[in-house]
Amino acid sequence: MAITWEVNITPIDIPNRIVRIDATRTDDSTGVITPVSMHSADISTAEKKSEALDILWAKWLTIDARNTAVNDLIGQLEAQAKTNLEGRET
Repeated sequence: MAITWEVNITPIDIPNRIVRIDATRTDDSTGVITPVSMHSADISTAEKKSEALDILWAKWLTIDARNTAVNDLIGQLEAQAKTNLEGRET
C-alpha cells in the first residue's frame, strides 16, 4: 500500500509570502484520490508554514471522517435493502 501526496504551490502575494497550496492525496491500494487546498496561506515564517500544513492535515482528516461516515451509511442501506428485497421473495 502506497500513499502519496503531490503538492503544488502558487504564489499569490510574493512580497507578503502568501501562496495557494493545492495538495492531492492518492491511496494506491484503494484508488482513492483526495484533493485538499488552501486558497491563501501565509508562509512568511517557519511557524506559519507549519500552521499551513496543520490546516491542510486537519482538512484531510475532516474529509476522511466524512467519507468514512458516508461509506458506513451506504453499507448499512445496502444491507437493509438486500434484507428487505429478499424478504419479499416469499
